[in-house]
This record gives sequence, C-alpha cells and structure tokens, in this order.
Amino acid sequence: MSERSSFYARVRLSPEAFWKFLKASIPPVSRFQDWGEFRPHAPEFLGDVRYPGLNSNEEWLNQLPKRAETCAGWAYDSAKQEFICYDLWLDESVVEYVTVIHVVRALADFKDTPDEDYAVIFPMFWSGGVDVVCQICRGSSSLHEKEPDTAEFREFFALAEAEARKIAIGDGLDDENGSSKVD
Repeated sequence: MSERSSFYARVRLSPEAFWKFLKASIPPVSRFQDWGEFRPHAPEFLGDVRYPGLNSNEEWLNQLPKRAETCAGWAYDSAKQEFICYDLWLDESVVEYVTVIHVVRALADFKDTPDEDYAVIFPMFWSGGVDVVCQICRGSSSLHEKEPDTAEFREFFALAEAEARKIAIGDGLDDENGSSKVD
C-alpha cells in the first residue's frame, strides 16, 4: 500500500494574470521536459496523464475539491495577489503527482511578479522532507527532487506544512461549502 502525500502551492501574480491563467487551456504535459528530475521513470507515465472533459485551468481547479476521497481546494486573494492550491490526499503515484503539479506549474506562463514561488508534494503525515518541489518563476518552472536550500523555500515550506495542518483539522482556506473562492 502506498503512502499518502499532500500538495500545496502558493504563486503570486496580479489579478489580470490570474484571470488569463484561469481561462487558458491546460497545456500538454509533454511541454515540460524535466519530469524525470523527481522520478527517473516519470516520463514513461506521461501518456497516462489525462484531464477528461476539462478544457481550461479553471475547469480543472473547480473539479479539484469535488473529487472523491480528497481534501482539496484553491483560493485567489486579489489584495495579496496570491493564489493558493492544495490537495491533502494524493496517492503516491507518478501519474497523480504529474496530474496535480502540471496545471499549477503552468502559472509560470502568466506570472507577472518577480518573486520565486513554489509548489510542493510532501508526505501527508509530515514526517519531514519532500517528494517533489516545483519552483515557479516568471516565464519558467522547474522540478527538484530535493528541497532548495534557500530562505525563500524554507519560509514557504513552513507555511505549506502549517496550512496543511490547519486544513486537515477543518480550519483552512475553503468556505463553509467546501468550494473555492476568488476575491
């Protein structure tokens, strides 16, 4: 039996850029060439990554909290210019990891702020370490098997773990209906 993992992302971008991201089509998974960085055999499974019936990033985000056996959602705060996305119940599966992180890493195409941002998949029971890190910058994203040794990442990862714990106990980002929000 595989262990569960959690996904958490924070990306800062303007409301206009976020709106463009929402309306854009989900890019082909083959567009990114670094899938083998976190699992050498990952490229073998890219053909199994599917988004049936979903045409845009917004449609994918909206279905995220509706999936069975998950605790997932997203929010955009226009005052902070910050997008948050999470899924606390990922199976330890290359296909599931790629399916989730792929859409969020496409934010790099729309990101209009200079900050470095991250998405991370880490063990659900917070036993330390990461499964994969995606660094998201303006115009590019890259995968890493290990935690970047930077103050920015350490700050982000501490926030990701704390927010995941809050969400797990029911004090997270979703409204009372479990839906997502855009401020």
